[in-house]
Amino acid sequence: MSATEPEATPTNGRAIPRRLIVITVIAVLVGGGIFGYSELRGAGFVKMDDAAITAPQVDLKANAGGTLTEVYATVGDEVRAHRPIARVGTEVITADVTGTVVSIREDLGAEIAPGTVVASLIDPAELRATGQVDEDAGLSDIHVGQRASVKIDAFPGQDFAGSVEEVSERPHKPQVSFSIADRDQAQQYDVKIKMDNPPAELRPGMSAEIEVQR
Repeated sequence: MSATEPEATPTNGRAIPRRLIVITVIAVLVGGGIFGYSELRGAGFVKMDDAAITAPQVDLKANAGGTLTEVYATVGDEVRAHRPIARVGTEVITADVTGTVVSIREDLGAEIAPGTVVASLIDPAELRATGQVDEDAGLSDIHVGQRASVKIDAFPGQDFAGSVEEVSERPHKPQVSFSIADRDQAQQYDVKIKMDNPPAELRPGMSAEIEVQR
């Protein structure tokens, strides 16, 4: 045994070099430090994995009803305010605002009942990343103006910077109904993120992930 490298002898009688013990201790400390940094970094954000791109939708309805005789736009078209979009009977359907068509009736000859939606528009400038956060899992840490990062599934490898524009005052309404036993579940609240430079190809309904800096 070297005089500069004494050995420790455990109960089974086999010698363990002190150098191996030191290396093991260092590895444990370094590993713990990396894990702790990762946990600390994760604690610096509130994450919303099941977010989506949303925008207020303007529905254009037929007031009097009648036969759908003309359609002047298709999905994806940007239409100017007051431009004709469709004709139902003698009524010309127009929008009061400029927007992008996200849905429109195309079944010419169909009878349209009064009050039926003929087309729907959105304003691309109003597109937001919207996620939900539990009342007991970060809601109190989110405030208007905080910086945020948005990842959109349709644009892999890209992060879009933005800020919190709105935190809802009322709980998010789920798409499905829950039983009485579910009443004790934490309520979720909507958080809207306005992106600084959203991609031109952004569309409502796209899946996204949100991270808000605490």
